Amino acid sequence: NARPLVHGTNVFQDQQVTGRGATVKFEFKDEVKVESMYSSNRYNYSHVIDTVICSGTVPPNSTFKIWPADPIGTLLRCPWFAQDAIINIAVLKKGSDLYRRLKQIPVLHVKGGMPRLWKSSVTIDPSHDLASIKVIAADIENLNPTDYDKKPNPLPEYADDFLELKKQDGYKGACIWKGKIKVKDQVEPYRFEFLNRESGLYGRSNPIAPSLYDGMQVYFGDLHGQCYKSYGIGTEEEYFAWAKDGELLDFVAPANHYGGRVIFDHIHRKDLIEVCDQFYDPGNFVTFYSYEWNGHQYGHRNVYYSETPGEFYLSSDERANSIDKLHDTLGKQGIKVMTIPHHVNKFKDGSWARHNPQLERVVEVCSLWGNSETRGDQCVQAALKRGYRLGVVGGTDTHMSQAGRSPLGIYDPAGLSVIISDKLDRESLWESLYNRRCYATTGEKIILDFRVNDKMMGSELPYSGKCTISGRVIGTNPLQTVEVVRNNEVIKRFEYINSETLEFSFDDQDDFLEIALTPEIDLKEKFVFYYLRVTQKDYHWAMSSPVWILENGV
Repeated sequence: NARPLVHGTNVFQDQQVTGRGATVKFEFKDEVKVESMYSSNRYNYSHVIDTVICSGTVPPNSTFKIWPADPIGTLLRCPWFAQDAIINIAVLKKGSDLYRRLKQIPVLHVKGGMPRLWKSSVTIDPSHDLASIKVIAADIENLNPTDYDKKPNPLPEYADDFLELKKQDGYKGACIWKGKIKVKDQVEPYRFEFLNRESGLYGRSNPIAPSLYDGMQVYFGDLHGQCYKSYGIGTEEEYFAWAKDGELLDFVAPANHYGGRVIFDHIHRKDLIEVCDQFYDPGNFVTFYSYEWNGHQYGHRNVYYSETPGEFYLSSDERANSIDKLHDTLGKQGIKVMTIPHHVNKFKDGSWARHNPQLERVVEVCSLWGNSETRGDQCVQAALKRGYRLGVVGGTDTHMSQAGRSPLGIYDPAGLSVIISDKLDRESLWESLYNRRCYATTGEKIILDFRVNDKMMGSELPYSGKCTISGRVIGTNPLQTVEVVRNNEVIKRFEYINSETLEFSFDDQDDFLEIALTPEIDLKEKFVFYYLRVTQKDYHWAMSSPVWILENGV
């Protein structure tokens, strides 16, 4: 009573899906014969079992069992991320052409597996004397939080730095340890390490560098993820909770492109705003109001609001059915709003055709879609060469409510945004993002400090006859290459570094007027731009926002 699937149609979405070589056994308690097919869509977040009743009658209150398996009998993989899996069931009655969902939808509660390592995150407080630390015992499948409740033991050389470390309820009730540690008065970056010998759990934190950024600090987050109400799975509550206590991020924003699974109305906006405010905790965790505008002709934009949530204008709305209309309508609200283009290489004509420099301050350069820095007329380098003043950020574009985590697996890169700011609150992060004090990584908490004439990434400064390029890189893995890029060409490359850190400084001796670019847009003065690109030996990658040198000043 089972057959291999060639192809099928997802009853919950209007797109074609392809089979994955699976067979399904669907068994009723009563004498009913069925044929079943299994399929999943191309993103692998929607799985469909289509069962046809061939003979017999299904009595009221019947029960059934499902065994999805491949042709040789191996069970399909259990969900690898800790999340509530919604099992939608719809019925197509004889003589009807419309699937109707059951009134009560079952939910599968998925928890983390066996603890395998300590996962931790350290964020320096604005005082610079203390830092906040969060630690969880994670499994190996997706670094999910687990039920392991033993206290993490810092290595002896770090024990005196811990002022407190208290157990709390974290993601889905899993154990999380939060506390404060003293920040060492030293120039060199360092980490914290944990080892519980009885369980074999080991882990080390992200690096911290208290002396960088002129009194500011780095904050890591994901500005691009989707949930069930978009084309994904998981609730907004799960998305924010995972970012805070699962991925241990500092800030997060969703980017649902509504109109996919559900018809958008203002209730969805209201619900998102309420959840966003519920999780906002200044000084500890920042959330932004946001959504995705997906006008395919003009490229995709994510729309972000700062302290005041504005309207969610979709591409189907007559007021925002072109990129010009979107920017005009957003601007008329009179509140702080920003749009961020993403996977710009995907659109041959639309990504930069209607650039708005007041609203588009940064571009998402990396995500699960890959890297958009180079290649093609719509890549980030092409926009920079035209004269656009764009900083860079990263985002996962996960469709699984797993902010900061690639939906393709823990060893696959996606994207993180890193913001350099003096405080961890909406206003401060927004100001830094608007002024391009930010950079992108493919998911690792790499630290970059890149300057031209001692001005931080994102700056615009007048040509003064001297151009000193300096930087500092603190990786999470040994560095493979560190490159300084000028006008899209590498002018300095450091290789075979064999270390997780690198510091450099040199003067660009080339004549400004000989290397300066002429803008192709409504800007008059010539310019030169520089940025930093880093690749680790584990192939994780980071890119700084540029610094611009202008012929006649800002």
